[in-house]
Amino acid sequence: MEALTLSLLLLAAVLVSSLLDQIIPRVSLPLIQIALGLIIAIVAGGVAEQATQCLKNIEAIVNSIDHDLNDVIRLSIYLRDIMDLNAVEKVQAEFFPTYQPARTVVAVEGLPQDALVMVEALVDNGEGTQSVPQAGDLLKLTNNTHNAPYDACSTQTVAFSHYNNITMQLPLCPKSGRPILGDVAAQTAQCLRNVKAILESVDVPLDDIVKVTIFVKDLADVEAVNGVYKTFFPDSGIARAVNYLPARTMVPVKDLPYHCASTWPWKRSCPMATAPRPRPSRTVTASSSRRTTPTPPRSAPWRPRPWPSPTTTTSPPSCPSTSTAT
Repeated sequence: MEALTLSLLLLAAVLVSSLLDQIIPRVSLPLIQIALGLIIAIVAGGVAEQATQCLKNIEAIVNSIDHDLNDVIRLSIYLRDIMDLNAVEKVQAEFFPTYQPARTVVAVEGLPQDALVMVEALVDNGEGTQSVPQAGDLLKLTNNTHNAPYDACSTQTVAFSHYNNITMQLPLCPKSGRPILGDVAAQTAQCLRNVKAILESVDVPLDDIVKVTIFVKDLADVEAVNGVYKTFFPDSGIARAVNYLPARTMVPVKDLPYHCASTWPWKRSCPMATAPRPRPSRTVTASSSRRTTPTPPRSAPWRPRPWPSPTTTTSPPSCPSTSTAT
């Protein structure tokens, strides 16, 4: 009887999957995966097991369109408890042993089916979608600078096609790798300084940013955030002349890494990312327009937070006093 029940459940799962294939295009990106197994239920175990299932689901979908995990541009990880991040990062390192995408991490009040973790992936598609092919020489460009905080589980900036995805920036000091001390205004300013340092490392101004997402723990901090924001944007005479400001989204969340008050993921326009001639100062993967094995931009083993700043011959910028809390 139990075998018959299991067979019926598996048959139902196959039928549901077949129906979804007809309703949802197979190349629907970005991909959002919660920890669902073949029987469409949350897998047994804790956050590590659920994170593993999320990434297995994403890998299967990416493989189904003749891509692999090296084609992931950005990961967004949503947690019920921010203290689970170390466990999730250990799993992430197993799926991304060399190359690390740009990344955003937030804790939220709840997830579908009471999952502990949900992962969203943005994937490049060099062949283009539907009947609109793209150039065959598109390159994915990655870059890290010592003038912004180092993260062993993400690349600071990953560019593909017309956009550059920047890893969310916390109010961390590049020199110490720890959160700065201060109120939400001071933390916001440090986030923006980190973003500006990343952009300067690829020779572009803040005014190239087209979309900003701000995660805050308390919406009452909006006025303080806006006050600092206006000191950074617009950033040039031309932008000030037309009062250019990037599109913006502000979202309240339950918690953030290091329990910071705010964090900032970014997307900027990137016409240079479409060029087949990358700058020598950047790390370049192989063309992602056809299936090739990319050259990993760096190899960083997993280690728990906080991470020490990498050894560098240039001194990172000085920061306000930093917290010793992890």
